[in-house]
Amino acid sequence: MKKLFLCSLVLGLFLSVMPSKCSAVKGKFTYEEDAKLIRLVTQFGTDNWIGIAKKMGNRNAIQCKGRYKNYLDPNINKSVWTPQEDDLLLNLVSQLGRKWVSMKGHFNNRTDNDIKNRYDVLMRRKTKLENVPVKNEEEFNIILEETEGNTNIEFIKIINLPDESPDLDFWFND
Repeated sequence: MKKLFLCSLVLGLFLSVMPSKCSAVKGKFTYEEDAKLIRLVTQFGTDNWIGIAKKMGNRNAIQCKGRYKNYLDPNINKSVWTPQEDDLLLNLVSQLGRKWVSMKGHFNNRTDNDIKNRYDVLMRRKTKLENVPVKNEEEFNIILEETEGNTNIEFIKIINLPDESPDLDFWFND
């Protein structure tokens, strides 16, 4: 009897937090919704997402909590990422894998979403740099100077091509 009661209690709580197909709006929050959400969190705190969602009217608890915790919380560090943070992120990914929530404690008020997005930016930058053709060592050094502090040197590789590579001349038009 107790097990059945506990299951129905847990299920009841789960259903009250689940998005409702009838009332919840999908898509981006508007400026008005953001302002209302901030006002409600100031009034009710961050422990009553179901109550806040009811006051919002058209958003569910999961949407409200996610929007506030990932974007609107004034404690979120929104400053530019430093080269030290980039290095720390790359080291943590090599040690822990892509476990963004586990990495949050290593960064000063960065959200797991911010950490994941920054890693994606670094990987796109790596791919872009790997595909940059370079005529000579001078151009290579210019690229290194432009990217210093933003990427690791290991992201750049040099490919020696034979002088008779006419198919690649279009890359080097001056």
